[in-house]
Amino acid sequence: MISQKLNQELNQELNQALNQELNQVLNQELNQELNQKRRRAPNQPQRRAPNQPQRRVPNQPQKKGAKPAAKKVKKEKKWKLGPAADVGNRDIIAQAYCASKVNEGFIFAVRRPCNYKLKSNKKCSDICKSSQLMKQDGQLKAKKKVKGKCVGTLHVYGNKKQKGDLSIGLKSYIYAGACGSGACGPNYCCCKLE
Repeated sequence: MISQKLNQELNQELNQALNQELNQVLNQELNQELNQKRRRAPNQPQRRAPNQPQRRVPNQPQKKGAKPAAKKVKKEKKWKLGPAADVGNRDIIAQAYCASKVNEGFIFAVRRPCNYKLKSNKKCSDICKSSQLMKQDGQLKAKKKVKGKCVGTLHVYGNKKQKGDLSIGLKSYIYAGACGSGACGPNYCCCKLE
């Protein structure tokens, strides 16, 4: 018992001493590396950030007839979303929603046109059953019997994106049970094709 305790104590003391010595050696090596990096060779030019203009040395004479260089300021491009890009973003939002409606199978967010002058427009249930959709996808085209059914409808608005924290952004409205409705409202149908 006593010999085991002594062995443990000796091992602990030995480990502590080794760790201290190792830390000292590592710290010395790190300090040497840092000092070498900080020192520059006398002929090496001072490094500057790529966006910083080069400074003129105060005592250096300027060349005769030389005009001071005009500062070139790069303007950041402001990306504006055009109508086509906006529709593409709406397509992505609609597809994400539709994908959340199924566990397995092919799902498509299909744009649904709406004419307010008509009393009744195409229903999502009819759009999803359309053979026109099946012809647009190679995998579905290869299958002999493909059935389409509506699993959800939504309206994705084309409002502006968020301006920052705590501001509202893109808006959408989810319709419950509107697959058979011919009224305007949903502008996307979630079509599961299998």
